[in-house]
Amino acid sequence: MGKVNSVHFKKKLHTLRNVGLDSMCFLYLFDDHPHYASLTNTIFTSLETGNISAATSSVTIVEVFVHAEQARDSLVIAEYEEILRTLPHFTIVPLDWHVARLASKLRAKYTHIKTIDAVQIASALLSDCKGFITNDEQLKQVKEIEVVVLKDYVGK
Repeated sequence: MGKVNSVHFKKKLHTLRNVGLDSMCFLYLFDDHPHYASLTNTIFTSLETGNISAATSSVTIVEVFVHAEQARDSLVIAEYEEILRTLPHFTIVPLDWHVARLASKLRAKYTHIKTIDAVQIASALLSDCKGFITNDEQLKQVKEIEVVVLKDYVGK
């Protein structure tokens, strides 16, 4: 992997204005991922400044906390909770009837995507997001929302 194109990525975010976030956006930020942390930092800085708004499914909570819970790391758990509960311009969408029904329609249409991904995208769509940030290239086949893949902003 090579140089990260944060400027181009930031422009894309600001063009979309309201984005859905896959769980990996949080995991890359919290783990300070060597290739993607700078991009995810751009997302969260843009949220804090109000340049964008974002939504994610409650599934993200499950995925983000697993390792900290396994390690029984109460400090990390508290830090994650603080961030997720207080992040401005950010919504956690509960898995309700509407999300589940739209996710089932997405799974029926795009049989290759996993249920968890369908739930994430359904949550973004129901939150009027214009884009969905992920690192799963397979999700580019979903046409109901613009799928933005982080890998596309890291040179080779």
